[in-house]
Amino acid sequence: MIVEVRIDGSVTLLEAQNTRDFKLVASQRLTEEDLVQALARVADVASGHAWVFQHWIQENSPLAASEDWQNSFSKMLDYARSKNWLRDTDGAIRVHIEKN
Repeated sequence: MIVEVRIDGSVTLLEAQNTRDFKLVASQRLTEEDLVQALARVADVASGHAWVFQHWIQENSPLAASEDWQNSFSKMLDYARSKNWLRDTDGAIRVHIEKN
């Protein structure tokens, strides 16, 4: 899955079917302040990483109603948990921010 932050500040979930690869991609022209503003309801931003809220992924995945997707997403969360990429307080998922 890819969380894409566009230059206009809009945020989209791409490749929802791919629960084995998770990243956040943003324009190089966006400052960290721009990202914080764009991701206000999507994720918390800190030090080159973001903590994406699970509920946002569920709400924005066109596959969320699929039992197969839910199972794949659960496996992704299990893997993230094993790497300490799940925040204990709210279950947000840590993701590296790639600038392009």
